[in-house]
Parts: sequence; C-alpha cells; structure tokens
Amino acid sequence: METDRRRVRIAILDDQQRAAERYFPLDELRAVCEPQLTVYTDHVRDEEELVRRAGQADVVVVMRERSTLSRAVIEQLKETKLIITSGAHNAAIDRAAAADRGIVVCGTRGRDRAPAELTWALLLALVRRIPAE
Repeated sequence: METDRRRVRIAILDDQQRAAERYFPLDELRAVCEPQLTVYTDHVRDEEELVRRAGQADVVVVMRERSTLSRAVIEQLKETKLIITSGAHNAAIDRAAAADRGIVVCGTRGRDRAPAELTWALLLALVRRIPAE
C-alpha cells in the first residue's frame, strides 16, 4: 500500500551561517513527506518581505532572535502550522499570537552552560589582552 506523501513547504529564515541544512533532518522527513526547503541567508526587517518569505510555508524555522514574528506577521502566515526556533527560547516570537492561530512553537535544545562559558572566555580574553596580542 502506497502512502500519500504530502509536500511540506519549509522556510528557513536568517540562516546567515548556512548551518540549518547541515543539521536539518531531511532524510527523516523524506521518509514521511516531500520537504520543499527554501533557505534565506540574509536578514530582513521589513514585515512585508518577511511575510512574503514565510507566508506560504507550512513550517517556519527562525535562527535565534533575528526575525521578529510579531502578531501582525503571524496573522498573515495563513499556511503555517509549526514555528521552530534555534534555541529553547525566542523573545522575537509572539507566542500568544501563534497560539491564537493554532501554530505550534518549539525550539531546539542547547547547552545551558554555553552562555556562562562564553562570558568567562570573553572576560579572560579581555583581562589577558588576547585580541591585542
């Protein structure tokens, strides 16, 4: 019995480091659907352009807190059912607006100690004048 493989449109926003495609589970997705991936590597602030890029996607993936998914933007994402953010929290996503539209918002896991480690590394670099040396 052959299954009906649904096409899933995925918009990845603000992937300036071109990291998403390396880590995106395309092989796993292909087992259950036909993913159509569109990756945007530049950042836009214009809400109309943001809606143009994400508006027809079933899934919107945002990198960190670069793109602001405000209520005004989310209300125009007519096809979106899932928003994924890199990191566990993203203050740039209006979660209440997403919930009002029935859009699930989730994030990726990260290391809890990474910000603290980076802070100490930057402090040590400053005190030891590593950039100047």
